[in-house]
Amino acid sequence: PIKPGDDITLEFLTETPEGKAVQIQDNLKLVFPDYVTHLATDRPMYRPGEIVRFRSLTLERFSLKPAQQKFHLRYRIVGPNNVEIFKKEAASELVVADKNDPAKKDALKGPDGAPLFGLGVGEFALPELAEGEYALQVSEVNERFAEEKRSFLVRRWQAPRLNKEVQF
Repeated sequence: PIKPGDDITLEFLTETPEGKAVQIQDNLKLVFPDYVTHLATDRPMYRPGEIVRFRSLTLERFSLKPAQQKFHLRYRIVGPNNVEIFKKEAASELVVADKNDPAKKDALKGPDGAPLFGLGVGEFALPELAEGEYALQVSEVNERFAEEKRSFLVRRWQAPRLNKEVQF
């Protein structure tokens, strides 16, 4: 089997119109797969004290197939002044607790029976924050994909200044 990092040779054999054999050969190095990550939050705007729920999905960049290996994900929430207010590191493998024994956890399996990799989820309760634009960021500790960012707003609730009534 061919593995990333192996040297392989690409070889073409052909003939010219005159019948002379021609051989073209090139050495290639098989590289590790590139990955791309999608990051999403449950809403685009929050109030202080609410919970930000997020998830990420990592796929192979060119085939868009699910990743076949575990990732060490790093999630961060950064404020308007580039101040980090939340940080969490997690493995990209989802586990499910057994109904009879909550301490026992098994890997979540896909339709083919193999464990699912490349998924990450989490949540964070926002403390009392100033209004503004905040960013959720996800990266991989070994830098196997580019850092992905998702912006969201934090706004305080205020009572409406006008009394509105709609009649149909």
